[in-house]
Amino acid sequence: MMKRMHEDGRALEGLPLKLMIVLLLVSISFPIFINSYHQYTCVLSSEVIELEIERLESAAISAFLGGPGSKRTVDLNLPRGSEGQIIAIEIGGKCGTAQARCLRYHVGEISGTKFIEGLPIDITSSNGDPILVSSPGAKLTFECLQDATGSWIEARVSS
Repeated sequence: MMKRMHEDGRALEGLPLKLMIVLLLVSISFPIFINSYHQYTCVLSSEVIELEIERLESAAISAFLGGPGSKRTVDLNLPRGSEGQIIAIEIGGKCGTAQARCLRYHVGEISGTKFIEGLPIDITSSNGDPILVSSPGAKLTFECLQDATGSWIEARVSS
């Protein structure tokens, strides 16, 4: 056993080379791991956002079917993005456009659109612009309004 320990003393000569190889492998693997982790968190967050989009669609349909003056409020549970990751929901647009009949989300590089199908529901803000929600814990109120041209949903955000 003692003889073997003395032979291992020469192994110290190869130790710096072995350490350099290990460090090289780690430095090559680390960016790949970070990128994979970022994509994984984007996919998880987008799945949560899609559930929130379904809740928003349901509330908008419910307010529209309730008729003029009907209101629905939704508490949004947006996930917090990782470092540098933008998470946002964009709602509606100018009445009469395709943008007014869809809900959009953005999670990092992943984006999606959900069109409200079956009913001619236009969602807009009081000034006709799309609403961008990116803060966790925001409250969104849908109110059905009507004039001579028809009914639409006005959306308002409160924190």
